Amino acid sequence: MFVHNPARRRLTILRIVLTAGLLAACLRAPDAALRKIGLQAGTLVGYDSNPLRLSDNRTAAAFSELRLDSVADLDVHQSAGFLIELHGRLRLHEQPAAGADYQQMDLRAGFDWMPYRSTSSHVAVALGGLYRSRRTTFLDPTSGQDYVLVEDPATTPPTTINLAERLDLDSAGAFLNMRWQTSRRLQFAVDSEYRRDDHRQDYRESPVVSSLDARRLAVMPGAVITLHNLARLRLAAGVTHLDYDERLALDSQGNEVPGTTRTYDYTTYRLALDLLPAPRWDLRLGLLQTARDDTFAGYYTFRQRSAWMSVRRPIGQLHLLQGYLSLGELNYATATVTGDPGGEVRSSEVLQFVGRYRRKMTSAWTLFVEGGFQKSTNPDPVYAYDRGWSLVGITFRH
Repeated sequence: MFVHNPARRRLTILRIVLTAGLLAACLRAPDAALRKIGLQAGTLVGYDSNPLRLSDNRTAAAFSELRLDSVADLDVHQSAGFLIELHGRLRLHEQPAAGADYQQMDLRAGFDWMPYRSTSSHVAVALGGLYRSRRTTFLDPTSGQDYVLVEDPATTPPTTINLAERLDLDSAGAFLNMRWQTSRRLQFAVDSEYRRDDHRQDYRESPVVSSLDARRLAVMPGAVITLHNLARLRLAAGVTHLDYDERLALDSQGNEVPGTTRTYDYTTYRLALDLLPAPRWDLRLGLLQTARDDTFAGYYTFRQRSAWMSVRRPIGQLHLLQGYLSLGELNYATATVTGDPGGEVRSSEVLQFVGRYRRKMTSAWTLFVEGGFQKSTNPDPVYAYDRGWSLVGITFRH
């Protein structure tokens, strides 16, 4: 699918070879044993007031979504095996907003190995390849149709460019994750990933838009510290470097700088505390901060902060109640809503609540129901919206 140029053909071939190679290795391993398999599927319905999802001057648009998450581990040795994860999303909006439909697939497959293990400590390594496919379009809220820009007004009729597929991408890369359990109370971790983003429409020949193709490298070390039998602290700090192929950098006034491509450096800090305040209660609190630095002149530099809380409470042996609440804000240093140097700076506040009920049907099958609400406030009306949803699904674990 979508292999009309050599770059995308190579991505498709990589995905096929990666999957086929892992399956063949698993089937041919004489002592292979299935260690773990998990599958979760659900269907979701909701509404969205984001203007990019609307048409006909309505205030909200309904949507439905299918979700699939699966994971499998296959042992080929006492300390080694293969792993594969697949996550899929398909969102369909009601017919007038069909251009806002969304599809995403994430595939991770590779090899996991435990080179050292003792009674209280171990070292674990996982490495492999990853692939992401994303298909999403957005609408012009004034017309309810795909975004169209005038590329050359001097022609008759004026030459236009359709941006409906601007965000569609294929992405491929590799990951390396390491865990070192030094004792029952302390574990260190390092997660790293390299990804190459290739968009279906790169618009390299267009004078009015720029290519979004880019390369990403992310590294995040962390630690888990057991403070007490009833408390655990999780810490992590990471860096991500994003380098665009051809997108131009902007100066402090938001003007393009010829000959200088745009790059971003992200720094992320995570702090979470897991508590067992009472029998059968599980409380988790967390803080997250992300800073993006525009490495040229800081026009798109921003700071993002959020705090969250989750609660779990089993009822008997078959029922489980869960709740999640988060509040976050994002503020740009210079970028304005209108693009004018003296305009209002872009900022967002996002509130989200999710509630979930789980009912264990058998030792392997679990039924779950979820409801959620999200509200985003922003001086730019394109990013100010309400979203609500309800989800019903089933989980299989073996």
